[in-house]
Amino acid sequence: LRTSEDEPQGFVAILRDVTERKATEALYRRVVTASPVGIYIAQKGMFRFINPRFQEISGYSEEELLRMPASKLVHPEDKEKVHDRAVLMVKGRPVPPGEFRIITKEGETKWAMETISSIVYQGTRASLGNFVDITERHQSEIALRKALDASEKSENRYRDLYRQAPIA
Repeated sequence: LRTSEDEPQGFVAILRDVTERKATEALYRRVVTASPVGIYIAQKGMFRFINPRFQEISGYSEEELLRMPASKLVHPEDKEKVHDRAVLMVKGRPVPPGEFRIITKEGETKWAMETISSIVYQGTRASLGNFVDITERHQSEIALRKALDASEKSENRYRDLYRQAPIA
């Protein structure tokens, strides 16, 4: 504030208590950093945010991921399915969790379950993804199916032998 002679007389200040906001931001950072789920934000086909678990699952560093198209991780045979889910999300339709394969930096194929939703990030529409490595579960399901198939074949052979036996 100045006097009529333009001499400094005082000042006006607006103070806000940001303690709660700072605590919320710190909690957010801890949750995202410690999450057992891979979390990412993608905009216009490029990664914009990656948490440590996502880096661990993919084998890529944050710097590498932030420079690559998100579709590079998706197994070629699953790209259409992943694209179709993204289109539904952009149209505002509910998108159930989806399973697909990714190719890690080391060239390993992993199965992932992903949920995606539309958000606004830095003023522009983006995708928020939660990403879980389900490779072990998927491999267990395949092994169980094989075991059940083998068991069924064995049971069928036993049944055939029983039916064809000349004596009761």
